Amino acid sequence: MNNAYERPEFDLSLREVPGGVQVTQHGRTYLARRWRLTPQVLGVVESALSHGLTALWQQGHPGGDDSHHISFAFDHRPASWVFVIGGEARPPALRCVTFNKRLKEYFKVNGLGYLWQWETDGGKNILVRPEDLAPVLSVLPLDDIREGRLPVVDRKPTRPGSDQYYRHEKDLESELHRRLAGSPQPPFDIQRQRSFPSNDSFDPISRPDVLVVEADAVLIVELKLHSGGEVEFSQLLRYMNNRALQQEFAPRATHGVLVADRFDQAARDAASHHPDTSLAEYLQHPDGRLEIRTVVGKDHLTVYLKA
Repeated sequence: MNNAYERPEFDLSLREVPGGVQVTQHGRTYLARRWRLTPQVLGVVESALSHGLTALWQQGHPGGDDSHHISFAFDHRPASWVFVIGGEARPPALRCVTFNKRLKEYFKVNGLGYLWQWETDGGKNILVRPEDLAPVLSVLPLDDIREGRLPVVDRKPTRPGSDQYYRHEKDLESELHRRLAGSPQPPFDIQRQRSFPSNDSFDPISRPDVLVVEADAVLIVELKLHSGGEVEFSQLLRYMNNRALQQEFAPRATHGVLVADRFDQAARDAASHHPDTSLAEYLQHPDGRLEIRTVVGKDHLTVYLKA
């Protein structure tokens, strides 16, 4: 393991010190807490530099003399970082590389959409396995990203949001559970908030909101109180692909449904490419009655709710 890394052509110095890695470049020094100059970390640095991402700080980022991350950008302009290795990677281990969420449309239009994961909390950025960093950088249109030429995508929901009656997602979950428990369908098991070990280190656990388990199939239901987009849909896909969950319910087929107040076009487009998934919009009537209707895909959920 090296304790120093120098690239004079970029005025860049990385040095291991107590508590992390000291990053020095263009008159500024900060401490990247808990990081070490492991071969993996140095591989990330080399890959970034070789693709022109030679600026390891941006104006105002980090805001002080230390940070949990090391960032990579084309220059030092504010908010210009392309990716970081940060606290979500669990330093000094390097379990993921985090791309800026503003690049999501670049990932989509260049065929990278669902090969990796979107964060479902925190900054809702894009998580990439370290070994996939170089392939991603080789595919992304870096010149367009440098110039800020974002693809044009319609982000608006396909209908305006309704007035909300449920104040918490757990209230929607409880009402759905009540409706499922009163279903006229043949017997099935309803499980809420089951936890399964994650496939990888991006998230410690996977916890779907509701599971509907029958003899030959398991339905994974993920609920969102407001709008559903691509990030929320990718969360459903992650649960569906969870190996521990699949092993638990093998050899049953796995289906998934995302329930939300409304969906944007990106979520609808994504769901149309996954035949085992569906999107369902919910409406709570003034009398409290819950109505759910499928808007994309098969009636994986609403079939249970029909009288």
